[in-house]
Amino acid sequence: MDSALNKLSPKDGYLVSASTYIDNHDIEIVQVLYQPIIGIVAVALYSYLRFEIDPKLILSERKLNKNIIDGLGISIPELYDARLKLEATGLIKTFEGEDKLGKYHIYELQKPLNEVKFFTDDLLSTALLEMVGNEKFKKLSLWNKFDNNYHDKKEVTKQFFDVFNLNKDNIVLQAQLNNSKISNDESLINRQKVSLDMTVFSDFIKNSYISSDDVMDHLDIIKSVKLVYGIDEFQLVKLLEKAINVTNNKIDYNEFKKLAQKNFDSGIRRNFKENKIVETAKAKDDEKDKNIDPLVNAFKAYIPLEFLEILKNELGSFVTANERYAVKTLVEKQMLPNEVINVLIHYLLVVQDSSTILKGTFERIAADWTKKKIRNAQEAMTYVKSFTREKSLQRKTIKKDSKGRKSNVIVKEKLPEWAKEKGKNKLTDVGKKENKEIDELLKKINGK
Repeated sequence: MDSALNKLSPKDGYLVSASTYIDNHDIEIVQVLYQPIIGIVAVALYSYLRFEIDPKLILSERKLNKNIIDGLGISIPELYDARLKLEATGLIKTFEGEDKLGKYHIYELQKPLNEVKFFTDDLLSTALLEMVGNEKFKKLSLWNKFDNNYHDKKEVTKQFFDVFNLNKDNIVLQAQLNNSKISNDESLINRQKVSLDMTVFSDFIKNSYISSDDVMDHLDIIKSVKLVYGIDEFQLVKLLEKAINVTNNKIDYNEFKKLAQKNFDSGIRRNFKENKIVETAKAKDDEKDKNIDPLVNAFKAYIPLEFLEILKNELGSFVTANERYAVKTLVEKQMLPNEVINVLIHYLLVVQDSSTILKGTFERIAADWTKKKIRNAQEAMTYVKSFTREKSLQRKTIKKDSKGRKSNVIVKEKLPEWAKEKGKNKLTDVGKKENKEIDELLKKINGK
């Protein structure tokens, strides 16, 4: 008892981490297989600490051992003994430290061996045998092992398509979407020449505390984020730094994506956007080919999420969560260049006059354009003009003449302004712009 009190005090602090995720099945394994060896108090301590896991491990927010003692109704010697048993059986690792607030321990929970590996471990299986005896040991060795001695019987299980009816076109579409990434030799990221300046980016990485090797191993993710949100090199490095998991000192790339989206939503990339638009407008002024539709420059100037926001604002509407998800997903799949995706957005919202972008329609058209190898905005606009004109000529309505007879009348639909006029200074004629800044930027794009 004196030894325990010398090693541990109710006033000592503690924090809890974990080597990996501990789930309910892990707790069940500890209760069934480990409990006979380590005892009920050690099992209770393991379960208690599991709910104390904190991925951040802020030393100033540590708790006191008194919390464990009160929570489990045990003494310091019992706590110390239970901790030693958890350490001995590989269920916990303990790290000791001290600062101005006093002594503290960091408990790192370990995942227990599963029910198969447990019985192949000589020490654990021998300890269990000694604690429970032969008969109980045999029963425990069969735990979670099920009798499958019925496969000589006739199976009458129904298959998916025996029960559900799905549109085969949609199945083919989904397969196209899932397998639409082009081979490395013809990768869309390489074909689009993503404007990631590797020299500048590498310099920023060297001056940060993130691992350059780790970043290079995940370069496709970083390029994808660059494509989706248009973030510059300096901001990318800052977001990567913020996404570092302090428990393992590695970048959490899912967190990196979330931070990039939050960064975009908060409007912190406005200065970057303005510089880009000015450069695009200047490049347009230098261009001598008068046959280039002014809208092509707008399609090239914006990333799809940004283009969607501006266009919906002009239409007097707002971007829904489903629209944002559909556009973001398509950009990440790298099926089409950004400028082509912008044409597709404009086609659905302006030419088709849809109030919202439906994910199914959006992906179906995207898959069709991918199959047709549409590579830039000009090709996409030419295809839309051709498709719209053909559809207009083929569309017929039934009309009665003065004698009551039915006659076929060809209805020629008027092409949208964006498809046949040049020099327009707006993405669409619908509504009045409320945002003067966007109005000025669009005028620059179209040479006004």
